[in-house]
Order: sequence, then C-alpha cells, then structure tokens
Amino acid sequence: MLIIIPTLLYVPKYVLTYTQLSKDLQMILSYFISILGIAFYLFLLYGKEKGIDITYLTVHGEKEISDTLAVYEAVLSKMI
Repeated sequence: MLIIIPTLLYVPKYVLTYTQLSKDLQMILSYFISILGIAFYLFLLYGKEKGIDITYLTVHGEKEISDTLAVYEAVLSKMI
C-alpha cells in the first residue's frame, strides 16, 4: 500500500523522459497522470473502506439509484 503513492508520483516522470516530447509537455503530463492516478487510488480506497462494491451494482444499489432518479424527476417537474 505504501509503495503505490510514490510509484504514482515518480514512474510517470521517469517513463515520459524516454519520449520525444518537449520538457514542458513532459512535466505537465507527468503532473496530470500522477494526480489522476492518486485520485483514482483514493477513490478505490474510499470505496473499499465504505464497503461499496464498485464493480457491480447490487439489487439494493439499483433500487437506491432508481429512487434517487425518481426524486430528481419529481423536483424537476415541479420546477418546470
């Protein structure tokens, strides 16, 4: 677990040095890849801690989503 964050920070910079992109573009891409990778990792970690099954929706989850959509539709219909 502890090796994931440093890997996401340093590997993109290292890999991009082997491309023929300009130094500025390498730096920008490395930054965005690192930030997106860390955000994705934290999202997966959050889902794992909360016990959320992020790969498949359960029947209960589908019911919650349909209930939420029904509430949004009711609110929007009153606004229009």
